[in-house]
Amino acid sequence: MPTTAKLLTMQCLSLLRAGLASLALVLCMGSSAYADEATRYLAVIDAGSSGSRLHLYERTVAGHGVDVKQLFEAKAGEALSSFERSPGDAGPRGIQPLLEQLLDRLARMNIERSAVHVHVLATAGMRRLDADNPAAAQVIYQSVRHTLSSAGVTARRIETLSGHLEGVYAWIDVNDLSGALASTPAGATVAVIEVGGASAQLAYSGEALAGAPVTAVRLNGRSHQVVSLTWLGLGQDEARRAMLDSVASSNAATKHPCYPDNTSGAAELRAFDTLIDARRVDNPGFDFQRCSTLYREHIARAEVRKQIGKIPASASIVAFSSVYFAFNDWKAVGAPGQLADTLSARCSGDDAWGLKVMPALNQRKDGFAQNACANGTYINTLLFDPAGFRLSPEQLQVTQRIAGESLSWTRGLAVVGH
Repeated sequence: MPTTAKLLTMQCLSLLRAGLASLALVLCMGSSAYADEATRYLAVIDAGSSGSRLHLYERTVAGHGVDVKQLFEAKAGEALSSFERSPGDAGPRGIQPLLEQLLDRLARMNIERSAVHVHVLATAGMRRLDADNPAAAQVIYQSVRHTLSSAGVTARRIETLSGHLEGVYAWIDVNDLSGALASTPAGATVAVIEVGGASAQLAYSGEALAGAPVTAVRLNGRSHQVVSLTWLGLGQDEARRAMLDSVASSNAATKHPCYPDNTSGAAELRAFDTLIDARRVDNPGFDFQRCSTLYREHIARAEVRKQIGKIPASASIVAFSSVYFAFNDWKAVGAPGQLADTLSARCSGDDAWGLKVMPALNQRKDGFAQNACANGTYINTLLFDPAGFRLSPEQLQVTQRIAGESLSWTRGLAVVGH
């Protein structure tokens, strides 16, 4: 006979799979669904739009609280959505390399592989594929399940995570690490912004506009109404794709306003992104205002302002993921309000690529450096422009870690425990 805790866990998973996110989270986080086991190991594979990475967590229940520690991280997996034309390869090529690293680490830590619950949750890349080619998406997940079964691990959720829940889990992660969810003393929660490759999420505890998705979160005896908004297409890579498309179709632009001049040819300059077929930028000439306008038009089409409710002007907001990397490229993590001026100064002018951009980026060789000016401009526009989130730089905290832990929605899932 299953215990009460196991029955609750089964109910939680069935509700999540049925799409009843609000009820599921209230039930699961308010219950003692893991009371039978003080310590549990969870491996969460974040199958993103540009690649997959695995996080191994140790989740310990002590009294009314939960402590989650990351034990291991692996980053070698290909994006599941990239297997649309060969969906049967998704498990062997996209998941197996991560599993091999996990199993090696478990052996060294003397943890039985069957004791680890493995979740494979895909984000925006598979959300798009679910809509465009559901047959391929189904085969991809079948391939993933077969790979997990062959490895002898305990497979749990193998599915596409909604953007709404991705935002909720990110909100839980940040607020748990900051101490805002502790039973005592009760701290003020913070809003959370996460920008990935294909989607962007904003989650906060506050007043929502009519029709906005709200999830009741209960942890440590306290309840929170979390508004979680998501925009497919406002991820950094997808926004850049839209920007490149708009320039390619325009006869008015003689120079590309989102890439720095490379007159001397000191280095090859092209748009670097396998999702965009590495399209060349043959006539670069960065112009911050014109580049911002291109991104503003893309953001405006998503009607962001119509969906955002009342976030107090004094509210603290933690932004991470692509936001952090954009600010970190230009040494503006501690001074978000300086990003626009820095981009204008560093990316503009004759031969800016060789004379100013590469020195500022410490002569980085990776292709992502070639997008630093464009990405920085996009993030600045999304956060501060009236068409976007319209934030004040003073309320923004840009970081990738809190209390020594890397920020990730995967840890928020581990806090919940399912």
